[in-house]
Amino acid sequence: MEFNRKHGKLAVALSAVAVATAAIAGTLMQLQPEVVVSTAAAANNAYKAKMGWQSYKSSLGESTYDVKAQLVVYADGPAGKQDIWIARSTDDGATWTQTNVTNNGGTSLAITDPVSSKTGTFSITHYKPSIYVAPVGVLNGGKGANALVSWTSSDCEGSPAQRINSNLVPLTGKDQPYSCLWTARSSDGGQTWTTQRLTNGGKDADNDVLGGSVKYTSDTTSSGHFAVAFQADPEGLQLGEAEGTGDGASGANVSPGTNIWYTYLKKSDFEAGTDFPLPGQVSDNNATTDGSPGASRPNLFLSGGNAILAYEETKGSGSSGKQVIYHSFSANSPTLDSLPAGTAISNPSNNARRVRFVAQGDEALGDADKNGDAADGDTQGVHVLLLWRETTLTGHLVLATLHTNDATSAVTRLTDMGVEPFLLSSSLLGVLAQRLVRQLCTQCHGTGCDKCGQTGYSGRSGVFELLITDDAIRAQIHTKASEADIRQAARAAGMTLMREDGERLVQSGVTSREELIRVTRD
Repeated sequence: MEFNRKHGKLAVALSAVAVATAAIAGTLMQLQPEVVVSTAAAANNAYKAKMGWQSYKSSLGESTYDVKAQLVVYADGPAGKQDIWIARSTDDGATWTQTNVTNNGGTSLAITDPVSSKTGTFSITHYKPSIYVAPVGVLNGGKGANALVSWTSSDCEGSPAQRINSNLVPLTGKDQPYSCLWTARSSDGGQTWTTQRLTNGGKDADNDVLGGSVKYTSDTTSSGHFAVAFQADPEGLQLGEAEGTGDGASGANVSPGTNIWYTYLKKSDFEAGTDFPLPGQVSDNNATTDGSPGASRPNLFLSGGNAILAYEETKGSGSSGKQVIYHSFSANSPTLDSLPAGTAISNPSNNARRVRFVAQGDEALGDADKNGDAADGDTQGVHVLLLWRETTLTGHLVLATLHTNDATSAVTRLTDMGVEPFLLSSSLLGVLAQRLVRQLCTQCHGTGCDKCGQTGYSGRSGVFELLITDDAIRAQIHTKASEADIRQAARAAGMTLMREDGERLVQSGVTSREELIRVTRD
């Protein structure tokens, strides 16, 4: 998947892979020419594309999987007014058709926050879609080739529970609506889609992930599940303070009481058009007081009737950093009361993030020989490999010196030295700049004498400039703002420049104004 700038817009492009049989041994792969699959409107801005592949039989009478469908989901439209689109190809990516799953991007949205009573008018927009495509299917009565899409949106269909988020004002300059979670499903290979809203905007939904498992024993006999997991923050999406690139509000930094939620459908209900049940709470972060845990960025996999779910969670109880929590349960367990407790699998003394896993699908499971012989390929249980990042960054105070002209310049110097802005914004607490001014001789009061060697000065004193990285400055560092913009934000937050700090020494007779100007002139 690549992104190409075409006709003044960001277009989603695909480069298909063609592998010659004779070249496989040499691992030679040749990419076909790129094809733009998104809409062609010049004002649009396609982004966050994800793709799935599916082979299915177009009818029960087919002896082979005669349809090979490729599905790409993406958000597209003017910035802040985007809709969800799905592109479909059945000729190996040569041609594509687009389906507009939502069509209200840019529609005016009026909200009265039921908690704060704040009011606001916004434009509806849809964010960051995800997709799960069942790899195989058989159409029976027009259904059986299944795909599931999810996304978050400011559209909550007028729900009175929808709230207004002011946390992102330092980044965006304006309030934002809480997001609702939506799904769209197709049972005919991506030709038609049906949507459903899963949440009401009372909590801010984000980082949705999809899972599915489909197994055929014959063309007319199959089983499977489809599931959705996501995080919901009671206090709204927060400014980012975690590692990782992105827009500065990736959902990794959460409020206490943020939980992971889950809902599912059996394959038969999915195809029948049954609504997903109300999501059930998986994590147990019920306290919302400062320092209480919050969960974020789940990952989900279904294997047969089993669901595997892992996510990162702040440790709570005054501890810094995060840990990885792992659950394994029956896919049809929708409520917290019926779930086993999650297990912390990361090192509790370190900071763990971004859990991923590779799981063995249900199709690999078999009846292992009782004598333990697995030579015929049979396996027992679901095999899972979990991966996550783990560092000791959080909770360690590091003091260092750096040569720059002033406090603000230290940010530029650190990025020039190779420190990534997203890491710097999350770890820099502050910068103290200092310069030394000569003190007036206490014996001659600056006129010159034997004690001061006729210079009029004896000894030195410091003038200081302290930049404290608050949320606004973190956002500017993250977005690579200029030194002037960062300095302006720091000044607005109360930072005193070195020359201004030196005035206290001039007024008290410790140094002269000429000396202060000499030292701080650049």
